[in-house]
Amino acid sequence: MTELTVEQRQEVIIEAALDYMTHQDWYWCEDDDDPEVVADLLRLYAVDPNLPPTPCSGSILFDTGVTLALTWEAERRAEYERSLPVWICDCGTRYKLEQWALSNESFYTVTDDGLFDELAGTLKGKRGIGSVPPDPKYAANNGGCITCRKAFKATIDRQADPQTSLLFDLL
Repeated sequence: MTELTVEQRQEVIIEAALDYMTHQDWYWCEDDDDPEVVADLLRLYAVDPNLPPTPCSGSILFDTGVTLALTWEAERRAEYERSLPVWICDCGTRYKLEQWALSNESFYTVTDDGLFDELAGTLKGKRGIGSVPPDPKYAANNGGCITCRKAFKATIDRQADPQTSLLFDLL
């Protein structure tokens, strides 16, 4: 087996990353690879050409491509989380809301850099039935604020009503 040049190694790793991304349904391109995605992968690879392989297939080159794909996905996820607006409970606690299906919402506390921190609670269905993560820290939470314990659904409904919002703001 012959040694690969730096360019050949990079090309194989980029192809492995695209292959892994396709199998994860993160990426799909019918004909030619998307130049923006390839440029992102090249940029990420240039930052650290000695990426550690993620144990996956046993092939160091493919597994390094997996690491590159996971790095790309983490960057996209961070962009998505930063793009979401902050929702503020009446008590001032800040949350970001991720709606992952129709009427299913997850509330996360927010880090200083705008990313999801900890799952604070979820609302499911059109009635907003609260459920809690299995974390004992939030054992008393039934779909409500971790600070004031007001129900997310009731607070959202009240904030959406212009009349009660105006009255509440005067208090």
